[in-house]
Amino acid sequence: MQTLAAYTQDGMVFPVDARLRPHGAEGELLVTPQQLETYFSNEAQSWEALTYTKLRHIAGSADLGRRGFAVTESLFSRFAQHDGFAVAVREMRQRLQDASAPEKSIRTSAGALYDVDFLSSFLLVKHKIRSNTGTLRDRLWRCVAAEKLDKKDAAILDHAAELARTVEHVLRLVVGRNNRWLPAAEHPRQAIETLTAQILHREFPNGLEHELLRTFAEVRNIYERVVM
Repeated sequence: MQTLAAYTQDGMVFPVDARLRPHGAEGELLVTPQQLETYFSNEAQSWEALTYTKLRHIAGSADLGRRGFAVTESLFSRFAQHDGFAVAVREMRQRLQDASAPEKSIRTSAGALYDVDFLSSFLLVKHKIRSNTGTLRDRLWRCVAAEKLDKKDAAILDHAAELARTVEHVLRLVVGRNNRWLPAAEHPRQAIETLTAQILHREFPNGLEHELLRTFAEVRNIYERVVM
C-alpha cells in the first residue's frame, strides 16, 4: 500500500484507501470470507452494498476469490429486501455532495459522476441483477437488459460518465494533480477543453464548463426519478 501510494518524482501508481474495509480504520486489514459474511449479515450499511458490487478478484487464490464473491450474496439479498434502502442510498449520496459544497466537483456535485455510479449500483442490488462485475458502462446496460433502466436514460448516463471520466483524466495530465474542478487560469483550462474535445471527438460551443453543468442537470433529473 505504501509503495503504490508513495509520491515520487514520477507521480504515484494509485492511492489505496483501506478505510473502506469492514469496521473502517479500526478493523483488521485482512478478513476471512467467514468474517466478511458475519459482517454483511449484521453490521454492513447500505452504501457498503453498493461498494461491494465492485468486488474483483485481482490476484492470488482463485478459490478464495470465489468464496469472497459468494458471501456478498447475503449482503445484496439483505438490502434488496430492505424498505429503506433507497432512502439510505440518497442520504449517503447527499453527504458526499455536501462534503465538497459549495465548490464544484466532477465527482461529488449534484448530477456528477457519483450520481451515475450510485444509480447503477443501486439498481444492481435492488433488482438482484447478476453478475455485478464490469465497467460502469457495462453495469448501466446490464440494467437496461434487465428492463430496470430506460435505454434513453442509460445513453445519457453513459455519455455523462464518459465526459466526466475523460475530463478527470485530462485534468491530471494538464495540472499534475487530482483537482476536483476545472482550473481558473485560462491557459490550463483551454488545454483541458481542447484535449477533451479531441479525445471525445466533440465540440463544446459554449465551453467545457457549461457542457459539464448542462450534463449534470440531465443526470440529476434521472437520478431523482430512478433512486426511489
